[in-house]
Amino acid sequence: MPVVFDPRVSASLLGHLIGAMSGPAIARHSSFLIGKLGERVFPENIVILETPMTSAGCARAASTAKGLQPVSAR
Repeated sequence: MPVVFDPRVSASLLGHLIGAMSGPAIARHSSFLIGKLGERVFPENIVILETPMTSAGCARAASTAKGLQPVSAR
């Protein structure tokens, strides 16, 4: 069943994931990602989908900082 989060909620959830990937968290061994290189971190039914081409949204941009067209990523 697909679940769509409010942008503030999704930002908070992704913030924890990005924090776990940060250099300081890895160096302190406080990340849940320690030792997970090459392994699936989440079950297959959890999909993080980025859609920068969405016509509305506070983070929408016509191009990236390098002037490239944004591409949807999964």
